[in-house]
Amino acid sequence: MKKNLLAAIIATLSLMTSSHATDVTTYHNNQLASGVNDSETVLNLDNVNQFDFGLKYSVYVQGQIYAQPLFKSKVGTPARDLAFVVTQHNVVMAVDVSTGSPFWTITLNEFGTSVPSGDTGSGDLTPEIGIVSTPVISGNNIFVLSKSKRYDVNNTPHYCQTIYKIDIRTGAVIARNNFADTAFDGSNYTYRIAGPKADPYVLGSGDGSISVIAHNRAENRVYFNALRQMNRAALSLVDGVIYAGFASHGDNGPYHGWVIGFADTNLKVAAVLNTTPNGGLGGIWQSGGRIASDDKNNLYLETGNGSFDPTQLDTKGFPLDGNYGDCFIKLSKDDSTTSRQNRNGWGVRVVDYFTPTNNNSINAADLDLGSCGPLVVPSGSKIFIIGTGKDGSIYSMNAANMGKFDPVSNHNLQTINQALCIQGDTGNQWTAFCTGCYFNNRLFYFGGGDRGKQFTLNNGVIGGWFLDDNGQVQTDVETATTFAWPGANSSISANGNNSVINWVIDRDASILRAFRASDLLEVWNSSQASGDNFSGAIKFSVPVAANGNVFVGADSALYIYGLNPSQRH
Repeated sequence: MKKNLLAAIIATLSLMTSSHATDVTTYHNNQLASGVNDSETVLNLDNVNQFDFGLKYSVYVQGQIYAQPLFKSKVGTPARDLAFVVTQHNVVMAVDVSTGSPFWTITLNEFGTSVPSGDTGSGDLTPEIGIVSTPVISGNNIFVLSKSKRYDVNNTPHYCQTIYKIDIRTGAVIARNNFADTAFDGSNYTYRIAGPKADPYVLGSGDGSISVIAHNRAENRVYFNALRQMNRAALSLVDGVIYAGFASHGDNGPYHGWVIGFADTNLKVAAVLNTTPNGGLGGIWQSGGRIASDDKNNLYLETGNGSFDPTQLDTKGFPLDGNYGDCFIKLSKDDSTTSRQNRNGWGVRVVDYFTPTNNNSINAADLDLGSCGPLVVPSGSKIFIIGTGKDGSIYSMNAANMGKFDPVSNHNLQTINQALCIQGDTGNQWTAFCTGCYFNNRLFYFGGGDRGKQFTLNNGVIGGWFLDDNGQVQTDVETATTFAWPGANSSISANGNNSVINWVIDRDASILRAFRASDLLEVWNSSQASGDNFSGAIKFSVPVAANGNVFVGADSALYIYGLNPSQRH
């Protein structure tokens, strides 16, 4: 115990005198969505134990924290280390990590209050819906997207979606754009058709489309429906544009998959893309995962079940109707505009995609390919995309040629069918809702109804797995713990290649767990000491390790874990 105490004191002093801290300013740490902080110099495999590590602070906040917490060191003058959380009550809070006290708090209610869950016809998020997605930080600004409800002079409810630019030093709102405002009288939707505040739309005849007279002719438009669309996917900042992905509330339509981009300077809409402009569904939700990107600013995402017609492809293999349900999609900027749109919208376009040969069957069974977010893995001059969906199959793709669609065989690099989520207590269904982590040629997934698994990755080829006597995929390295539905989104801390730790929230039990990454041996969990417990774990939530702390967002509280030698000895 003395050795543990000495190690903890040395680590604490190192933290106090360190001039460097790794900030976590976006979902899963970086553009690649790898989920890795490899500059963690304080926490290690020696001091993450029940004697030296534990709960430091619990910070009350109004509303549920579905978004991943973010962290920024040395903010303002005097410099403070701040953690940032957002809630379903449309609260944004900065917390002083050194004291566990709120530094500033604001409620975004300029365009109404949070939306009662009953308005959406879904009980997925209760009792209110406000800020669901993980924000993104750039410099001294945090970008946040909220949902709200207000009434007009005729007492008709309006549903608004608004993006904000907020100064992280003070909580002052620098800019805002109420980019979508949909009135709904219980039967009809009314959109802002014209003017500088017109709602986003694409050309198409898909679900919810309306006919509009423009340019002296009628054209079919699909407008963004601010009531039906939900921004669960984390915000991404790529090449000066904030990208947001949207799906639905409980599959209640009309809805589509949308990507909307906003200029990071003034928040004006810079791009609008619809994944099913002539069909329906195809939502982008990814269990909260971000739209990932590569070093050339290409975007990568996954869509859920929705329209895809394999019989109507152009000569290059792309859907003629622009519908991409249950697909991996690669996007790039283009010069299209609102008045001169491409097949899916404007500002960005689809440049490649992949969907498996069983697209129709997974669509019919509601086994969204897009239940998880993609990973971007550079390897020499190549870039690989790794991802999975509800049925637990893992796909590897070369970003230069993702594979598109073939009814006979997949043309992606590799497919491992039902690699995650063995059949069991989940109603005889695989249930993968877990964006993976990638570090040092290893992939880590924590699927529902399954143990956490480690796979190897070599030049895009996934290894380290085998089929057991029951035909189930097993790996050479697994956790002893089985994770209930919906599994877990993990993160990794490491000091270079040393002391590599997987941090995982076991949502079913409200337990934070730490695993040694090399063999997935559990080295610590929050149930080992009574003072380390937390409550109200939220599905899809991600723990964040940064600068000697681990942050856990939950129902009405942020929990901060770290070294606690004075309390344990």
